Amino acid sequence: MKQLLIILAFLLGTLFATKALAQLPAFAFTDLEGNVFTQQNLQPNLPTMVMYFDPYCDHCEHQASWIKEAESKFKNVQLVFVTTEPEADATAAFKERIFKETQLKHLHFLIDSDFMFDGYFEGYYEAPSILLFDKNGKKVKTFSKETSAADLLKFLQ
Repeated sequence: MKQLLIILAFLLGTLFATKALAQLPAFAFTDLEGNVFTQQNLQPNLPTMVMYFDPYCDHCEHQASWIKEAESKFKNVQLVFVTTEPEADATAAFKERIFKETQLKHLHFLIDSDFMFDGYFEGYYEAPSILLFDKNGKKVKTFSKETSAADLLKFLQ
């Protein structure tokens, strides 16, 4: 009986852990102005793309450029770029280089100065990594390399 209870507790714990992995987590990063930005700052009922990036990474720059090229198709998607680069100037320069004349209303660049991204999003991520969430905050796909804008958009409707 004791073994059955242990197995049941393990299965329930796994079920809840899996459910937690499937939702946009609570997080807190800093925006380029030094303000705290959390998941509460996101617009409700919009799909969300979270990209872990490094402002010095060529692959990250290519990825961001592909998104910029397809900007009109991302107009109803929240784009959240998160870096651990502590210098806000480097991140601001990346944003300026790629998204200088953007019409995107839901574009956020955030700094993870406490290295919490992997903990919040429950995994190990390298730049660029992209996590996609539907309008209800349910995780629909993760990419761990450069991915075309068309492939990202397939999951962001």
